[in-house]
Amino acid sequence: MSNHLTPECPEWEHSWNALAAAELNGGDPACTDTDSGERWQYMGTQEGVHTFRHRMHPKLKTRHYLKIPVIKGGKYDPNKT
Repeated sequence: MSNHLTPECPEWEHSWNALAAAELNGGDPACTDTDSGERWQYMGTQEGVHTFRHRMHPKLKTRHYLKIPVIKGGKYDPNKT
């Protein structure tokens, strides 16, 4: 099993929607920084979380990571039986 999401996977939409819903992002899943052009990047999935990195978040003006929990019982849930 791959530990990386693909756009065809239901977790892909779930993760980007959850990222957009994070208070810091105010509904914007990309949060493109107008000065640097940086935006959220999917970094991988491990131990039940999808990790995203922003190298220059427009509100923080610094590197920031967010971890989005996998769908419980889904393909990436490490506790799935």
